[in-house]
Amino acid sequence: MQPLAFQLAGYTGTNGYLPILESTSLSSLRMTVRDAIARGITLVLDQERFLRRISDIIAEGTDNPRVAVYVNNTHDDGLQLGAGTADAPAWLPKHLPTSAIAFTDTRLVESDQIFGARGDVAGTLSIVIPLSVDQELQGAILILDVDPESVTDEDLETFGVIAEEIAPAVSVAHTHETVRGSIVRDLDTGAYNYGFFTERLEQELSRAQRTGHSVTIVLVEALDFDEFEASAGYELADRTFRNLASGFTDLMRTSDVVARRGRTGFALLLPDSDVVGADVTIERVERLVSQVDDALESDGYNGPKPGVIAGSATYPADGESSAALVLAADQRLLANDTPETPESA
Repeated sequence: MQPLAFQLAGYTGTNGYLPILESTSLSSLRMTVRDAIARGITLVLDQERFLRRISDIIAEGTDNPRVAVYVNNTHDDGLQLGAGTADAPAWLPKHLPTSAIAFTDTRLVESDQIFGARGDVAGTLSIVIPLSVDQELQGAILILDVDPESVTDEDLETFGVIAEEIAPAVSVAHTHETVRGSIVRDLDTGAYNYGFFTERLEQELSRAQRTGHSVTIVLVEALDFDEFEASAGYELADRTFRNLASGFTDLMRTSDVVARRGRTGFALLLPDSDVVGADVTIERVERLVSQVDDALESDGYNGPKPGVIAGSATYPADGESSAALVLAADQRLLANDTPETPESA
């Protein structure tokens, strides 16, 4: 493997890379990684960007573009997908059981052992780098579809040392995200609140202005929800709305944001996505709502069901500010006066 560089470029103010695989000893390697993390402590407190940067660092250093980072799941004992490189496969599961990584040392393993016989890594090998603190698993870095001939014992030992230094920072990032999540999430649905959506949209627009990438938002509104609630009752209506929120979250990438907007709406943020991505997302949203309605019928409910309308806007074509994008998406949402509903489908 090529020399791996460890730095938090764009966030630490440092210039150039810190070549850690070229360090003369494992002790100097440890100090190099610690120094990079200390200088990038602000990034560490932003879990999503920190994990994304870690995955990019590993990809750049190993010349393997397919890297993913999993971290502890706040809601159960498994692991959740925290970040991945742009070339990480879209089929990667958002959740993994901890039993998939029932070891503490860095090793080459059959990909089927982790993911089962799914996707395009079936029958290949992956490097699994567990991230543990005091023998408790905090997460894992996965390098997919690896050529075993290119991996030496020294490489695995190096990754092990890096993991030992990164793991405490990953734990801090996760704890901070958990605490922050209790503030920025809507308690009824588990989705983010609209204030967080607005904050992240401003951040992504600022980044897009530097990189030239696009940013897309999709606004979604549940139709006839009051009628559905009056017929189905508050308990079933609330449960259905929570199912919509969790379903939208499962549809999205880890870098996307799903937020509640108003009483019966959602705002979706899609960084690095264009109008094609918006159209695909809206199709998935409509399909999900149809599935939720079908599930209501299967459970014996035959009254009116909610429909959905959506509108999207993309930076920079539809506006260069968050307010302009929201206005454009709202106008398209309201112009959709012939929505698909269970009665009209």
